[in-house]
Amino acid sequence: MVEILELTAAATMHPRKAPATAAETDKPIALLLPDVPNADALLPWLRKIDASRHYTNFGPLEQELAGRIAVLANAPHAITTCNATAAITLWLWERVGAVGARIAVPATTFVGTAQAVLASGNIPFILDIDPATWQLSPQAVLEAARDHHIAAVLPVCAFGAACKLPVWQTFTVETEIPVLIDAAAALGAQTCAPTIDVAYSLHTTKVLPAGEGGAIASYDAALVERLHCRSNFGIGSSGESVLPGSNAKLSEYHAAIALATLETWQSRQSRRRAVMRACLDALHDKCGDAVLPAPHLSGSDFTGALPQLPVLLPAGVDLPRVIERMSAAKVQTRRWYYPPLHRHKVFARHPRAEELPIAEALAARLLGLPFHPFLRPQDIDHIAITLAAALTNP
Repeated sequence: MVEILELTAAATMHPRKAPATAAETDKPIALLLPDVPNADALLPWLRKIDASRHYTNFGPLEQELAGRIAVLANAPHAITTCNATAAITLWLWERVGAVGARIAVPATTFVGTAQAVLASGNIPFILDIDPATWQLSPQAVLEAARDHHIAAVLPVCAFGAACKLPVWQTFTVETEIPVLIDAAAALGAQTCAPTIDVAYSLHTTKVLPAGEGGAIASYDAALVERLHCRSNFGIGSSGESVLPGSNAKLSEYHAAIALATLETWQSRQSRRRAVMRACLDALHDKCGDAVLPAPHLSGSDFTGALPQLPVLLPAGVDLPRVIERMSAAKVQTRRWYYPPLHRHKVFARHPRAEELPIAEALAARLLGLPFHPFLRPQDIDHIAITLAAALTNP
């Protein structure tokens, strides 16, 4: 808590005023609050757009943002897109084609991952997750590949936790199956590698918001050039449409929001880490070992991009009842990634592993608690106390 209070001075330079607490407004403690620059912070960037009179179609701000994202991804190349779903779709067109191929995805992920597969003209092949990481593992894909042709793999950075690059690099070298890490929520945490491309989201709820947007980082210059082409109706340097494509470009206005955010990137990240530490400490103090944070939030030096606060409740918990109790106490919650992919109507008919026990077990116990940079100490205490009471007296 002390660390949060010490950051108050830094927060006065924050581009957006923190909202009143739940106690002050008698409103629920919000699950998420976008952390976007205000009009004053945006104005210098908007004036740059006025000066250039370049509003979209790979303008100077979009190009600057792509370069900044490449640096954050530890990659030599990056391209922006209108959203992360479009980014994944473009990559699948390029790496696989629209051929009805099976693309491995984890059962525990946002539906956007699998919707991008469908949009690309391919089929999501749903696999179980590793209980230690809550992510797809190379071993699960290798096992599925014994009986099925897997054309590509989309590991997901669940809740902002970075995937382990070495194991996926080994996988691609040994199998020659292309891998794109869906790091929608993990910009700043997930980097790419010579054989591993990475997709990011710039949605307003993410750690680097552009209002809406996406990006792909890669070591492959030729790939990025072709994705660039595909994002602009497949139009090449000659002005002729040479590849199947779509309109997936990021406007200068969206780039301006992201660039304004990056001006205070370090202080924003420090604030997130301080609030997360206070949340985890409060949960441990009030709930003990009955509430376990996501794997990447465990330990004294947690990692990840910190977009959300997912926790694992005790086995056998009446989760709907806990959610009801939290709501009555004016604490918003959400069952993240619920239901698992294979239980969504649109994906139920698609192929999957015969059993998905880890994803099913996680779905029954996983709860998303409020997390954003504007939480105050009294909010954090209220969340932890309310959850403890909901678990103790169901």
